[in-house]
Amino acid sequence: MKKRIECFCISLFVSFALVNCSNKPSHDVLESCISNKLKEYNLFSDVTVIGSSEKDVTVKIYFKNGKSHSNQSTPNAISFFLDEKSNEQLIDLLVYSCNEHIIDNTSTTFELSFDGYTDIISRRFNKQDIEHVIARFDKAKIFRSFSEYAFRQMGYIGVLESTEMIKHLGETYGDMFNYKGDFWDLLYDYSIACENPKENPKSIYLFISFAGSMKIYDDRYGNSTYRDHMKYFLNECGYEEKLLDFTAVELIEFIGNKYSLNNTANKSK
Repeated sequence: MKKRIECFCISLFVSFALVNCSNKPSHDVLESCISNKLKEYNLFSDVTVIGSSEKDVTVKIYFKNGKSHSNQSTPNAISFFLDEKSNEQLIDLLVYSCNEHIIDNTSTTFELSFDGYTDIISRRFNKQDIEHVIARFDKAKIFRSFSEYAFRQMGYIGVLESTEMIKHLGETYGDMFNYKGDFWDLLYDYSIACENPKENPKSIYLFISFAGSMKIYDDRYGNSTYRDHMKYFLNECGYEEKLLDFTAVELIEFIGNKYSLNNTANKSK
């Protein structure tokens, strides 16, 4: 009887070890994928993947406060993002970039924590959720590169001050500029419009208006950091830097002429 129990215990231990060993390579690959993406975005972090099984995992990301980004507009900026919208966007980017390692999971949960803060951001994904994220990025292909540029080059302060400007424009223009301080929604609509501008001229106008307004921060800091960022977004969609200096009337006229909107309006009269 004693020998039978010992054999059962040994068998159970071996089975448990085999399950853990089979999960470990998969978890390591996912950890590596996420860690590499965060490094690309200049985000200092520790990534740990844990789970009761290979199909039910939790990705824990602990953001460390490292050196400030050398290209940020203000010194001593924290090196991670604290606003909820940016972290949602960051998680979506990680899901999209590493989807092949999690698409077949029953559940994948991302838990974000931050050096010096008690906040924890948690989001859970099933296969349908992941497919939705993939479809959103695939619909506006340039949105992924725009998002990665914002994380990598603009950093937290850059996105935060962009958000402040969008809120200001919303307060000034009301329903016409109804993004409620959401930089990522504005960037997404602009990305869609880049691929089909004639169908989305308003999104082009609103983004370039926002981009031109960001010069207030360059004037404050005495540099051209934001102009360089905004020039990138415009150039990628085929627009020239000079549009950043256009008045609202000049910009409306430019867009109308470029996409023959003025002619269409005249014909409809």
